[in-house]
Amino acid sequence: MAWLVLATTTLLLSSSLAVFEPGCSFMNNQCVYNVKLGHEGKCDAHGTATTTGGGTNTCCNGVQGNMNNLQGVVDGLVKQMHDVQQKLGISQSSSVLLNRTTNERDQLLQALENKAAELNSSQANLAHLVQQSANLIQNFKEEIANLTRDLNNCRGVLGLQTSNVSQSTAPGDYTMSLCTFENDTCGYIDLYSKNHWQIGRSAVASSSGPREDHTTGAVKGSYMYIDPKSGDYDYNKRNRTFYLASPDFRPAPAYCVRFWYNMYGADTRSLLVYAKVVFAAMTDAYMVRWSFRPFYQSRNTRENIAIDDVYVYNTTCKHIPTCPPEAVTRKGANSSSCYTFHTTPKPWYKSAEACRQEGATSHLVAITSKEEQDFIVSSIEQSGVLNAAGSNGWYTTGNDGRSEGHFDWTDTGTPYQSAYSDWHQGQPNNVANDQDCLLLQYANANYEWGDVGCDEAHPYICEVELPVV
Repeated sequence: MAWLVLATTTLLLSSSLAVFEPGCSFMNNQCVYNVKLGHEGKCDAHGTATTTGGGTNTCCNGVQGNMNNLQGVVDGLVKQMHDVQQKLGISQSSSVLLNRTTNERDQLLQALENKAAELNSSQANLAHLVQQSANLIQNFKEEIANLTRDLNNCRGVLGLQTSNVSQSTAPGDYTMSLCTFENDTCGYIDLYSKNHWQIGRSAVASSSGPREDHTTGAVKGSYMYIDPKSGDYDYNKRNRTFYLASPDFRPAPAYCVRFWYNMYGADTRSLLVYAKVVFAAMTDAYMVRWSFRPFYQSRNTRENIAIDDVYVYNTTCKHIPTCPPEAVTRKGANSSSCYTFHTTPKPWYKSAEACRQEGATSHLVAITSKEEQDFIVSSIEQSGVLNAAGSNGWYTTGNDGRSEGHFDWTDTGTPYQSAYSDWHQGQPNNVANDQDCLLLQYANANYEWGDVGCDEAHPYICEVELPVV
């Protein structure tokens, strides 16, 4: 609005400097006049016709009077604009200067916009260049790893000493692949057409099989195992091998493989792990045929081999951190652990699997002492976020899925009990005969324990037990 006032002021000031004078004449018995602003005007010379009602002088005098009145109005407006200029402290020269400054400002803004566009283009080009460089470096590392591997292979064939070049990876600079076999083989396949690995649950063999899976520690969990009475189990055929091969992993300077396994029974032979990764479970189980009658008898079947929770890291095992970065650590007299608190609610089985995703030694928390219970409660109460989440309770690894009312800790693959417990009054109560999971439930009573349905979604706590030093 200020720029409009200045422009209008300038126009009126310029107009006030012109001569204001009318011209008039008689044409076709009428008084004709023409007002010219900014020019001297006179009555037209050729207006010589006569008229009635006053003649030439009367008509021109009337017109002259009207023009004089109009001139007075314009002069008044010009004076008012001068007064406005004086109040604002703006002169005609300053308005010109402001107009010039505006033009310079617009030119400067345009220049800045052009520079910004150039900068954005440069940033995009730089990001593209950085990505290309990262890809080239990664390809270069892979080529070196491949060449080193090939060189060591050649040295081994020739009987020479292999290279002792360090193949370590910087701490934290690795990827992890985890297969929990929870209803999925994760791309692991059998390499033999007859002897197949299978997904098992609970105790597939009462005397030798695992009692539960390692991921969740519950009877509904899954693992991979071999059945010695399956495949080419026939006619005195011993030394049979069940091969389970992983998907291909990208080349890396080193790999670390960690997994849980069960090998138990009088007839157990061996479980081999090859570099691909390939698991080779060997058995001597077979059956015999009695005489010529259609009767068979099993031999050497008192065994079971199972695996679960296979971790593959593309680095050496020593570079894998023990505790997650966000964990809080408790150092006790008899035991030490680190804990991570997860506020996104999950069902119990999904919570147990999520803890396994943190690392090969991570599991849902097992609370075996008052010292540990107090530490966990204190950690929750010191955080506003954890306090808010804690109103819904926290899952632990405790459950009574095997025997109602007998709660076990199931973080190790073998269920166990501890002398310590902290049940709330009236708990566990197994409402609707469907509450098998132990929850740190009662926030107002220092998170005393209660039992809930395992399909309910709750926050959960993961634990890694540390060696006592």
